[in-house]
Amino acid sequence: MLVDLYLSNLVLIKEAKINFGEGLSVISGETGSGKSVLIKSIAQLMGEKTDKDLIGKFKDNAIIEATLKLPEKYKNYFFEEYGIEKSDYYVLTKEISLEGRSVSRINMRTAPISLISEMMNCVIEMQTQNSVNLLLNKNYYLNLLDCYSNKDLSEFKSKLKNDIENFKKIEKKIESYSISDEELNRKLDLLNFQINEIESLDLKNFDIDLINQEYLKISKIKDIIRYLNLTKEDLFLNSYSSIDTLSKARSQIESVSSYDPKLTKINEILESIYYNLEDVKYEIDSYLDSEFYDEEKLLYLNEKIESFELLKRKYGKDKESILNYLKQIKEEKNELENLESLLIKLTKEKEFIKNSIVTNAEVLTNCRKISAENFEKEISSKLKELNFLNNDVKFVFSKKDITINGQDEVDILVSFNVGQKLSSLSKTASGGELSRFMLVIRLILGNKIGHSTLIFDEIDQGISGVTADLVGNLLEKLSKKNQIILISHLPQIAGLQANHILIEKKVIKQKTISTLSKIDGEDRVKEIARLIAGTNITDDVLKISRKLLKS
Repeated sequence: MLVDLYLSNLVLIKEAKINFGEGLSVISGETGSGKSVLIKSIAQLMGEKTDKDLIGKFKDNAIIEATLKLPEKYKNYFFEEYGIEKSDYYVLTKEISLEGRSVSRINMRTAPISLISEMMNCVIEMQTQNSVNLLLNKNYYLNLLDCYSNKDLSEFKSKLKNDIENFKKIEKKIESYSISDEELNRKLDLLNFQINEIESLDLKNFDIDLINQEYLKISKIKDIIRYLNLTKEDLFLNSYSSIDTLSKARSQIESVSSYDPKLTKINEILESIYYNLEDVKYEIDSYLDSEFYDEEKLLYLNEKIESFELLKRKYGKDKESILNYLKQIKEEKNELENLESLLIKLTKEKEFIKNSIVTNAEVLTNCRKISAENFEKEISSKLKELNFLNNDVKFVFSKKDITINGQDEVDILVSFNVGQKLSSLSKTASGGELSRFMLVIRLILGNKIGHSTLIFDEIDQGISGVTADLVGNLLEKLSKKNQIILISHLPQIAGLQANHILIEKKVIKQKTISTLSKIDGEDRVKEIARLIAGTNITDDVLKISRKLLKS
């Protein structure tokens, strides 16, 4: 649910914080007081494009901050998908600058606005004039029907999507293989050349790291031999060589070791060093005897390295990629060499997938038609509760080319009055009728969609009298299960048992400011009276207001 909303420097609102309770919250106020700013501010957090015109004159930026309470399943989702720590409350902030840039945060940490929008849209459904206008778009009807369906249609849609993608791939493949003999031979020649070029390097037994290491050794062997000879001279051949010095030291220590047993340990260490030096001499001699500068091998290794670099440039970034490409072109070569049988096989596959597409599209159609019958009855029943006593509602199906959503085009035909012919909702309904029709849709789909908070902007447009009472009754029923926030101009709806928030425009220190406050008691009586009679508030109007609030 939406716990509260904080606004700073939005149009005429200098600073305000609204605490929404559970159930029904009604917002009222004179025209131009700032009611639409509330809706626009929430829409900003729900993903609407940043609007710098919302920034007021009180400072250089605007701040919109909503506190959400999320169901456990959404807490788990946002933690698992995005690493957002679970919390009792989530504070979502959007700050808008005069340059039109924005910064957004979740619980004081920077976050993309798309993530804030996703979080808001998980729990909040907003009905504005724009959302009502969706009923003018026939493509929207199919979404409504699929949402209403008790059967999960995603499996059939997923199959349909995969089948259509595979069908297009096979069509493309068949088209690419429909070539002349000359083109076929040209392709085979190219593939054979590429296969031979790659296989000439025997990549399966090829280790570029070892080859590079061997190449480096041979290219530097002259330096290696020179330094080994210098080392050998210093250790063993010079007049003051290390081996002679060590031998002399051993003799000296050995001559006195009988005087102190501790000297034996030193002598043992010197002896170990002596024999280690002998091992060093042996290894140096062995290396010098076996290694030499081999220009022919160096050229051979260089050729291998250059060949591998060429393959990388042409066929893949590394050995594995090149081998994968080799596998791919071998398969392509095999297909081209057996082209006739392959085309027969692909044609059969294409036909099989086509039948699968038609079957899944028919399943979708049948599921939708079954849902449509029940949906029609529910819509009609709810419309009667809104004083459309003689309404008739009909979903009409027509076929189109199959897409990932199936083969159905759907229109909603309605009649709101006795003797009125059924005609398309998008053509026949007035603004008020569309608003109430959308309210009915929201009532029916509310639990299926899973939004816990519903926001209505001017749900009472174009209605009055008994119809307004009936709309109020429906909203009260809806508020038993959902948090409802609505802007209203009608006393019958503003007077419902609800949290009542009043927006007023005041002049303070020669500046026009909109203020927001929760009202009850006599303040609420006066506001309902204003909605009834405007500025002409008499004692009789106040009595009517009190009576309406009590009822």
